[in-house]
Amino acid sequence: MKNTKLWIWACLVLPLAFCTCESKKTEEPKKTNPDLVYWELKGPVKTCDEVEFDTLGTMVRLGDYNPFAIDAPYREIDEDGYMEEYTQWQRNAEGQISNVNAIEGMTMYTWKDDRLIRYEGFQEGTMYAADYEYDENGNLVKLIEYMADALNEENGGEMPVWATTQYSYLEFDSHGNWIRRQVTREYADNTDIFEDYEETRTITYF
Repeated sequence: MKNTKLWIWACLVLPLAFCTCESKKTEEPKKTNPDLVYWELKGPVKTCDEVEFDTLGTMVRLGDYNPFAIDAPYREIDEDGYMEEYTQWQRNAEGQISNVNAIEGMTMYTWKDDRLIRYEGFQEGTMYAADYEYDENGNLVKLIEYMADALNEENGGEMPVWATTQYSYLEFDSHGNWIRRQVTREYADNTDIFEDYEETRTITYF
């Protein structure tokens, strides 16, 4: 009788164990929220400088407002008398940031394999674009920027390279997010002029 009970128990429990293992095998890895990817972040980020996220990694605040919650971009004069513009942000069907709309222009983002690869836009008669390049760890290492006068018909709609920015990483926090990196920017029309500086950011977590 004792052996019979053990056999029944094994028949009931072992299939459940196998099902659990199989479920773990086929379970897809959890994707990082596209809003975090946009800002080159991962993990339970609460704030990154002036950007705030909810517990799901969705961006809910940029400075003093939510750019996804307004119907159109607008401008206000701040307490120091300066004009400040509030842009309107939009997401595509996949929940990825796709547009940043300003009063006199807009920027459109292209994604591939859950990663930003390019942006294009225009602002006050100027066309601009940029291509992103990443290392094997997914860190941005190069940004190639293009620019042209939208009213110049001689360019045939093409945008020459305007500047190339390279990034090298100096420090990461315990969540694997960079908090210090070196930035070097060279301008295509004058290789003697370049920028070289350190970029830092402050990140808090839930």
